[in-house]
Amino acid sequence: MVYLDKDTKRKYKAQCALEGVDMSANAALLIENWLKERDRTNGNSKTK
Repeated sequence: MVYLDKDTKRKYKAQCALEGVDMSANAALLIENWLKERDRTNGNSKTK
């Protein structure tokens, strides 16, 4: 499971709301994919 700080969780929840994504449906997988995409776009190759 990926640990998210409060700020990241808030941004993720806001993004889910915009996209109409259910937070409870495969939330861990969605968060991991979102973090990987965010890290890739930030040029950060670090993955957990």
